[in-house]
Amino acid sequence: MNMLHIKQLLNIGENIDKIGFGLSLVSIVGSIYTYTTDENLGIFIGLWASAIMIGSKRIHDWVNEWVRYMAFEIIRVKNLFEENDELIGQLYPMSIDGGEVKQYRLIGFDSPYALLGKFQEEEE
Repeated sequence: MNMLHIKQLLNIGENIDKIGFGLSLVSIVGSIYTYTTDENLGIFIGLWASAIMIGSKRIHDWVNEWVRYMAFEIIRVKNLFEENDELIGQLYPMSIDGGEVKQYRLIGFDSPYALLGKFQEEEE
């Protein structure tokens, strides 16, 4: 059974930010090259650099906020649930390896696996 820990999820967010920065640099270089042949198209391509940087930063923030909000580990299980989007978000009591029964939320499907996140209620 594969486990994806919170630290790994945060790395996904960091990579999104880096990918966006790289794409914005490509956009800037591409706009400079294009500007030499067509000024208007070069300016248009250059304008996308800021949009890419802002968008990738926003996605980075959303991923990190989602991980902190949910505060769980993700497990993949096979042949436990029929792939049905109506089941997503529901809680299921489960025991992993015969241990303590804990609540897991069905968060999605990656055929043929179901993705479950350990649910932890917010502490006040």
